[in-house]
Amino acid sequence: MLSLFSSKIMTEKPKNYIVTKWEYRKGFKFKQPYDYCNGIKITSETIANFKKIFGVDFTSARKESYLYNSTLVDCNYKSELWKDEKTKNKAFDKIHLFNINGKSGSSSSTTALFPFEIFLLNDGFEMLSFCELNAINSGVQIIADKFVNDAFINPTGIKYNRCYNKKDNFIYVAFGIEINNKKTNFYFQTTKSNYTFQVDNNIDNYKQAINGKLKPLELVFSEA
Repeated sequence: MLSLFSSKIMTEKPKNYIVTKWEYRKGFKFKQPYDYCNGIKITSETIANFKKIFGVDFTSARKESYLYNSTLVDCNYKSELWKDEKTKNKAFDKIHLFNINGKSGSSSSTTALFPFEIFLLNDGFEMLSFCELNAINSGVQIIADKFVNDAFINPTGIKYNRCYNKKDNFIYVAFGIEINNKKTNFYFQTTKSNYTFQVDNNIDNYKQAINGKLKPLELVFSEA
């Protein structure tokens, strides 16, 4: 299994990259999807002879292309918020290895990088770990011997699965928190504050966010 911190560069397109194009087809009013591999339209005959033509089987090529395309979405690769290619590609590589390794063991969808997370990376924060950030993998994991009847038995600690660090500032992003009977989907915490904050994607609020100077959810919901 590849390590999340492998130095292998993954940002180049797969050698046998399968892409879907939408084209008009006789008898259909709207465009229909067609798959192409290295400029060659994939038909039933192409699939039958795929390994002979491209040197790999069709299933492997399709999976590799799917993982590559998924990572482009997950890391918000086409966003204009990225300040440089090196930072963007480094994020792509880590997320791509996460996808190749089977994600967190589930087939659940991944929440793509928020602008806030891109701001962190642009600012020199290091991505320590990555996860789907959803109801199945919220980004916060309680370590315990067992989980029985909605209770943790002998909890020993907490693991953060989508987090960043720069010098003395550790920030984790997570999904799903309830404060004063009010729910927030995406939130974050920083070692600069003891409070919890809603993910803020406004660059004008970035410095306040990383230093724990935003209005915390504890106060927002106490006034609601």
